Amino acid sequence: MKSLKHNQAVSEVLGAVLLLLIATVVMSVIYLGVLSDTGAEQNTYVKIAGFVDGTNLIMQHNGGENLDLDTLINFTLAGEQYEYQVGELLLDENNDYQWNLGERLIYHFDVEMSRLDEYVEIDTMAVDDDSNSIVLMGPIDINLVSDVGMSISVNNTNPEPYSKIQITITVTSFGGDVDGSGNVSVRFQLPENLIHVSNYSSSGHGSFSHATGLWKIGNIMTDNPAELKINVTVQVVEIRELMQLAMVLDGSGSISSTDWDIMVKGLSRAVKNEDVFPHDGTVELTVVQFGTYPNNHCTVEISPTIVNESNYISIANTIEYMDQGDGGTPMAAGIYLASDTMENSVNYNPSLRQVINLVTDGKPTYYSNEGEYIGLGDGYYTNSIDLETTEQAKNYSVNNLALTEDKDEFNALAVGSGPDIEWLNGSIVWPGPGVEWDIETTETPPGPGWVANIDSYADFEFAIEKMFKVYFNSIPVTVEYIGSSTIDPNDLNDLATISILPED
Repeated sequence: MKSLKHNQAVSEVLGAVLLLLIATVVMSVIYLGVLSDTGAEQNTYVKIAGFVDGTNLIMQHNGGENLDLDTLINFTLAGEQYEYQVGELLLDENNDYQWNLGERLIYHFDVEMSRLDEYVEIDTMAVDDDSNSIVLMGPIDINLVSDVGMSISVNNTNPEPYSKIQITITVTSFGGDVDGSGNVSVRFQLPENLIHVSNYSSSGHGSFSHATGLWKIGNIMTDNPAELKINVTVQVVEIRELMQLAMVLDGSGSISSTDWDIMVKGLSRAVKNEDVFPHDGTVELTVVQFGTYPNNHCTVEISPTIVNESNYISIANTIEYMDQGDGGTPMAAGIYLASDTMENSVNYNPSLRQVINLVTDGKPTYYSNEGEYIGLGDGYYTNSIDLETTEQAKNYSVNNLALTEDKDEFNALAVGSGPDIEWLNGSIVWPGPGVEWDIETTETPPGPGWVANIDSYADFEFAIEKMFKVYFNSIPVTVEYIGSSTIDPNDLNDLATISILPED
């Protein structure tokens, strides 16, 4: 019992000591709080906005009281802490030795490319010594900008079936805020007709999985592009998905009757030739003519029809004996009509491949409005509104048909010297801006969205056969940018495509 009482006494003493310690700590906190509180009337009220511009941290005084030059600015960047006085960073525009309305603090930081992923945000805090109060605290996002571009090439675009070819993908950082791009990833999904054999990437530029199509590159410096080489075996194109093709033909009076006859007969023979145009039910063909006299309207010459063994001859004959419109050139109206006709087809599905192929010998001389398939205006010259509405019609087709850059196209066959090739490439073909395909010397275009220019209608049949072979028998190969830890400001070079056309 004596031992028990002794333990109880000790416990009571310890309890009293602990209570005393707790009370002392609480009083200390209150005491420090009271001493540090100089009164509500002395608190500093100020609005400060922080943001990052490139590799500059900028803090702007947006109202409230002025801050002295000895006010402390603390921030954490890429895991490292920094502390400066206002006077070390201030652009004191009015030379009053204070940070006041509209004035900025600017801190330039250098980025270590090996740690680029750490430059996500800056944690900031500013403390006013006079009032002992925090006037700025919080994270500021870092959004570094650096352009990434794709390109693709192949050592043989016209290989023999079952031969091996090598595809080369090059990913380049063109720079921006920093001399490189961080954590870059691209997608390159091999089509079924190309069988993966092997691949290797340039030193230090990640790994490629042909199963997923993902190439996780990592960081790319501006002077060191990443390169991936993929060896594949070429298979014959045997199974095709249904494709919608619209031929939009210029029937204006500037085309002689002889040239018109050459064009329709050449197109007819191409449709009849199974080596050129499939008869297996995998192509839906629409033919539209624009420029019909007297009111410059447009005509659906072949409504959306799936071409097969039972109907290809009648389709070809209908094309061969088409009457020429012999009017003006309401190009926009023809594009509107072709687009609406394709969309209203029972077979239309945005997941299918859609291709619009314009054939013209000149520039538009009439303008047209959406839903109106006639030419408006005087028709004597090409006016700006004629060009603008044709561009609008192209954009209408892209949006209404839900065209996608990985499979769909809007191309042009320009005949003679009348067409404006630069305008067609820059404003009409899609994906754009387009490229010029030298159809006489190369088997495949450099990518989707192209203009092929031939000297005269005498070359039409040769050109149309070559175009159809590319549409129906080529293997499109595409690489696309997925993302990086830097912001890519230019989406025009985020996707690259090339076509491989196996020999017959």
